[in-house]
Amino acid sequence: MRINCCSIRRNKALRRMCFSARGAVSSTQCVLTSDAGPDTLVVRTSFRRNYADPNEVAAVILGGGTGTQLFPLTSTRATPAVPIGGCYRLIDIPMSNCFNSGINKIFVMTQFNSASLNRHIHRTYLGGGINFTDGSVEVLAATQMPGEAAGWFQGTADAVRKFIWVLEDYYKHKAIEHILILSGDQLYRMDYMELVQKHVDDNADITLSCAPVGERYVITSGF
Repeated sequence: MRINCCSIRRNKALRRMCFSARGAVSSTQCVLTSDAGPDTLVVRTSFRRNYADPNEVAAVILGGGTGTQLFPLTSTRATPAVPIGGCYRLIDIPMSNCFNSGINKIFVMTQFNSASLNRHIHRTYLGGGINFTDGSVEVLAATQMPGEAAGWFQGTADAVRKFIWVLEDYYKHKAIEHILILSGDQLYRMDYMELVQKHVDDNADITLSCAPVGERYVITSGF
């Protein structure tokens, strides 16, 4: 690729392309050729991709709200604790996605009717059912914070906000670079590391994975 030197100085996009790569390590070679003018360079660039490491990812699974959509199945249990496929619970779906993605540092935020959910997590993931090496599954129960009005979590963002200090502490001591925030009551299969890799490649601050819904379902989808 032949680029005029003056153009490189004037064009920020060309400077980035020639001398750096967003989210990647790059090397640049500038070679003068026999047919080149005094102000012409031949630029060859090569890039090495930064790969996301599942050991640097922690997942936060939201334990669900009041569960009105699945009532009466949720009359005595949280939505993620609703049985599915025999001995499984809805929360086992994102848990399985995490494990199969290589992510083994997991937080579960609980609130409404959480006794059944807590019991399932303890028996399945903390009682010898899963063998962790450097990973863990930790339950974060709804709590009141000093200086704030008493009450439950006011939504997904509020739940994460009230426990941001836990995530920040984990970030400092466990070398965590990325936080996945997941729903605990949806049926899907996904390799979360593909999402994280896209996040790294784009050098993004926030990356969302979503599915389109019709206008009639917007209200019931939490928007």
